[in-house]
Amino acid sequence: MEKSLEQLKQEYEKTTVRSRKQRTHRLITRGAAIESIAPQTKELSEAEFYSLMESILKSAVGGAFHPVCRRKPRPYFRAGERR
Repeated sequence: MEKSLEQLKQEYEKTTVRSRKQRTHRLITRGAAIESIAPQTKELSEAEFYSLMESILKSAVGGAFHPVCRRKPRPYFRAGERR
């Protein structure tokens, strides 16, 4: 039996919402882990935090952590800034 277009749209929306919720949960959990290990990060601005993470991941220890860490970092832009 073929699914109607409306049913397909609903399935797509459910999948999208589910994956967005999973991503949000993952980001919050990992952010909380960083703050529990290094509480000083709470005081950093976003730019300072990104800079700290980039320097850690570029270090010898961070580079060995995962091959992705050896990639050139993407520039960080705040909302409203020009790219």
